Amino acid sequence: EPGGKVTIFESDHEIEPDIVGKDTANSTALLLSVVMMLWRMGMHKHMAEIKTASCSKIIDGKSFTKDLGGNNKCSDFTENICCRVKDLD
Repeated sequence: EPGGKVTIFESDHEIEPDIVGKDTANSTALLLSVVMMLWRMGMHKHMAEIKTASCSKIIDGKSFTKDLGGNNKCSDFTENICCRVKDLD
């Protein structure tokens, strides 16, 4: 960025050794970090689609990972959000 300003977007989490490689982590923090990054980059349409899709999947309660009380894998949750984004186009 001009003027030496830098912005960093990250999902802050601790690595839980018992879930590494098991496709059980919740991807919401990562997705919302991407939403903030897209907003900062001026990509408001993409930001709004991902934010809307993520929030709608959390609200509907049908794709939760285990940490949210569901039985879905991270990849299932993420795939459901991707399908929702496609539906918004």
